[in-house]
Amino acid sequence: MMDNMGDFRRVILSEVNKMGDSDKREIWRENEMKELSDLVQKRIHVLQNPQTCKMKQTLICNLTNPSGFASGIHDVLWCFVKAYHTNRTLVLISKHWHYAPDQWNSVFHPLSPVCDELKKTKKKSYLPGENDSNFRSLMGALPTDIAFRLMLAHGKPLAWWYGQFLKYILRPQEGLLKNVQTVRMSSYEHPIVGIHVRRTDKIGNEASFHPIEEYMLHVDDFYRRLALVKNVNVRRVFVATDDPKVLIECKKKYPNYVFVFNSEATATANNEKTRYSNSSLVGVVTDVFLLAHSDFLVCTLSSGLCRVAYELMQTLHPDASAMIRSLDVDHHYAWVLPPARVAVYKHVAHSKKEMALEAGDTIYKKNAYDVLDEALHKRSWDGYSIGTNSRTKLSAAFLTYKTIQQYPSVIDFPKYPDYNVSLPPFDFDNLASS
Repeated sequence: MMDNMGDFRRVILSEVNKMGDSDKREIWRENEMKELSDLVQKRIHVLQNPQTCKMKQTLICNLTNPSGFASGIHDVLWCFVKAYHTNRTLVLISKHWHYAPDQWNSVFHPLSPVCDELKKTKKKSYLPGENDSNFRSLMGALPTDIAFRLMLAHGKPLAWWYGQFLKYILRPQEGLLKNVQTVRMSSYEHPIVGIHVRRTDKIGNEASFHPIEEYMLHVDDFYRRLALVKNVNVRRVFVATDDPKVLIECKKKYPNYVFVFNSEATATANNEKTRYSNSSLVGVVTDVFLLAHSDFLVCTLSSGLCRVAYELMQTLHPDASAMIRSLDVDHHYAWVLPPARVAVYKHVAHSKKEMALEAGDTIYKKNAYDVLDEALHKRSWDGYSIGTNSRTKLSAAFLTYKTIQQYPSVIDFPKYPDYNVSLPPFDFDNLASS
């Protein structure tokens, strides 16, 4: 019976997708999102390539984040959004970044070739600064001139917005591209599901332990849905992990799948002596790129690496907001309060641990630690989220599918002109095509 219910749900989802295709809405969405992406990328390109570089027209960002790769990159993302908001060229100082001290340009292209020399400045910068909802409130907002078009066409507007900056930030140098292609040649072919399995120091500190069976449950569901509309001869899974034992476990428990993995990245990430090194940086970025290029993503959005991959994924499709299953929390920017959710259906609570809902109720996170607490205490993806009801003041689990997320705030950004410039090719767009 349960298997039939699962198949029934997959058929409904398939029919809903067909409805979107039949009314030409997807054609409109594709054109709309390409137009918006080109608009933002042209603005970023002009902003980062001024005719002359003057200190007062720049914003200095000192990358000193002592945590993981994604945490550092999200600091750079915040600096970039701040630069865009103030109409200033972003200059990144990376000499103190423990991942690759002063080696940014060996892995990625410089953020501003024109102003790159300003990295030598001794001028102190207040950025990135504190990571909290007050100081970085800008990360929860969209520019007025594109917000309503974006919210109408995309399921996760903030993820798309972040992705536009990350696409520029993470433009790969030739060495990184070659590494990605090397891994891709080892059976990375579409269709493929990407899974990111967190282990080592993250478990118990930032997230709960999720067994490999939980990931593969959603991988299986994806391939069953796909089999309704096309023949699937090989079920491929790209595995990104910091624990070599996960790769062994996958092969042993699921012999009918083809597992693709970046063994060098796993080895360097697992070893504390090599975890923060140039080779480890190349490995983790390769994992992120290939996760982003997968046809479906299964991971924990409490992980910054999972969020970077998901945000980059939005730049590869008109709307990739539904191409993921998070095993714990929803998409967010770390330590910044996400938009609240609104109940659209009534719900009668069946226990004291469950939240009763009336249509129109607003459910919100009280503080930035609520997301971390949910990731730590949520043992599996079960259709529930945790929040506080503004009407009853009760903090409890609620059924996510009976609510919708409110739109982000909308604020005025500088009025950029329509730039008539040709964008350079983005190697990231096609590096995992097959």
